[in-house]
Amino acid sequence: MRDEKKYETVGNIRIKEPKKKNKDKKKNNETSIGIKFFVWFMFIAMALSFLGPLLYYFIKYALGK
Repeated sequence: MRDEKKYETVGNIRIKEPKKKNKDKKKNNETSIGIKFFVWFMFIAMALSFLGPLLYYFIKYALGK
């Protein structure tokens, strides 16, 4: 019964222990310049789509009267 060490018993249900992960692996956090450019472009476009109508309203109606 060498598999007994891999399982923990709760009641009559056997629960397998999770595998231990190697924490020494380095994560690849490098993002390509194309992705960074796309994210900033979309951020600016979304900000302008929100702020543009507000600026138009304030210039046309609030300051124009």
